[in-house]
Amino acid sequence: MESEEEHDLINEIRATGHYDVANAVANVLNKRDSRFVEVTEKIAENNDLLRGIGAALEKHVEEEHEMLKKFLGAFPEEDTRAHRDAHQAWIERERKRAALRDAIIEKSLASLAWMGLVALGIAVWHYLGDHFRTR
Repeated sequence: MESEEEHDLINEIRATGHYDVANAVANVLNKRDSRFVEVTEKIAENNDLLRGIGAALEKHVEEEHEMLKKFLGAFPEEDTRAHRDAHQAWIERERKRAALRDAIIEKSLASLAWMGLVALGIAVWHYLGDHFRTR
């Protein structure tokens, strides 16, 4: 897997009589080439994995888009804001009803208490009137 330049370099080193250096350089270049092949294979595997992930994400996005269309289709004219406003109006109306009911109950209880006090006062008045008249 040596290039022509790499082959010429190794031959020049061998020509100087340094066969061990030439062999070492050749080994390094071969290891580099095998590592390069290994790395490119890993990249190809990762590309396949990324393509699979990309396809899964595209499918997920389409499913979410379909779900959103169904969700929006549940609202009149796909107007979620008006729907929310209607709910807020209903909630506010119920709050006012509850406040009115509480006020009516409070006033009724207060009126009953006053009626009781007035009735007691009248009863005491009549008792005292009868008590002092008979004497």
